[in-house]
Amino acid sequence: MKNTAAIKSILLIHAPKQGRALAYYDFLETVNPSQKDFLIQFSGVPRKLGRHTPDYTDQEILQLNELAPALALLSIGNLGRVLLAANLASTEDIQEVLLRGDDFEKAAVLLALNFRDDGKQLHLDVVNVCRTNSLDTYKALALNNPYPANNFTEDEFIQLTLKVLFMGLPFDQIHGLEKRCNQKLIEAVLFFYTERTAAKRIVPDICINFLKEKNAL
Repeated sequence: MKNTAAIKSILLIHAPKQGRALAYYDFLETVNPSQKDFLIQFSGVPRKLGRHTPDYTDQEILQLNELAPALALLSIGNLGRVLLAANLASTEDIQEVLLRGDDFEKAAVLLALNFRDDGKQLHLDVVNVCRTNSLDTYKALALNNPYPANNFTEDEFIQLTLKVLFMGLPFDQIHGLEKRCNQKLIEAVLFFYTERTAAKRIVPDICINFLKEKNAL
């Protein structure tokens, strides 16, 4: 399991130190919780820690960005969920959340996978999430999240890239886009551009600039 100590230390600085938050800290020390206990605690984290987004220092943002840029955009409650999912959930717990959790629960798990030893093993479960029409869930998967670039096949990554464009999401926030870029991906983006312009529909400037940088336009 990858080190989540930086996430924990930052969370402890910005999360409440008393009241309902104490139940979260107690559970964080649990060893091998049952699925029922995990799901109950995971669901209730925002009520215990809060739903505000902390005012992180520049250094804290740098630390979180090195792990996954999306982390610095989470509410303190959802950051707490990431920590639970990274450290306490079984593989079956993760699969259950990806299948039946709400949008923000799934979003936390999709980030937590970057820190789990079974992250690659859960690849097909994540690909299944790609079928979602939920903007919040898809943003958590596709934007500022290293998981797709590190684990998706070529075709899966291209499909993710195109769906980001079709959904009007910020294309330049696909983590690892340059690393995974190849001729096939460029041609797919060019096809998107051609279809859109033929239909007299707006093409995002970032998409046009990308194609120009790749000498495709």
